[in-house]
Amino acid sequence: MLTALAQLGCHTLEGNSEQHHGNCGQTELPSCKLFLGNAGTAMRPLTAALAVLTSGATSFELSGIARMAERPR
Repeated sequence: MLTALAQLGCHTLEGNSEQHHGNCGQTELPSCKLFLGNAGTAMRPLTAALAVLTSGATSFELSGIARMAERPR
């Protein structure tokens, strides 16, 4: 999830705790492919956020490991 956020322009500072900083009011995000591994819990809210934060002119491809395509059972 942190890698995906970084690709979208969000910055994370690491230490004893994590701090997430937004994309400075940027409304048009760059088109990109985001690989989330097996993070289904991260995929769902990220999909919703991308739908709300973009005008529709930007395209995103969210993917994960092959097992992600099998869920839910």
